[in-house]
Amino acid sequence: MCADANNGSERQVPWCNRPLLSVSTVSELLGCSPAQVYALARQSRLTLKRLAGRTLVLTSDVITLLNTAVSRMANMRTKAAHEARRERSSSKRLRRPR
Repeated sequence: MCADANNGSERQVPWCNRPLLSVSTVSELLGCSPAQVYALARQSRLTLKRLAGRTLVLTSDVITLLNTAVSRMANMRTKAAHEARRERSSSKRLRRPR
């Protein structure tokens, strides 16, 4: 889960080995907006800390959130809806405007 980040010849500390992460880093890791990171903090799923005028997130909370994420599989209704949209879009391409 925690990839080693190398930047040229300079070796950086992987994100999972840092005690605190910036809100922007967490939003990139989770694939969401910074506003969603703050929403997760309001829901007590992430802990925010203020340090030197910056808002930071506990890395352990991010790891816990990622480990408890539920994998989502498309159900049959979703698959049927996707197929119906695919058919509608392909039939539109076949029709020629008059």
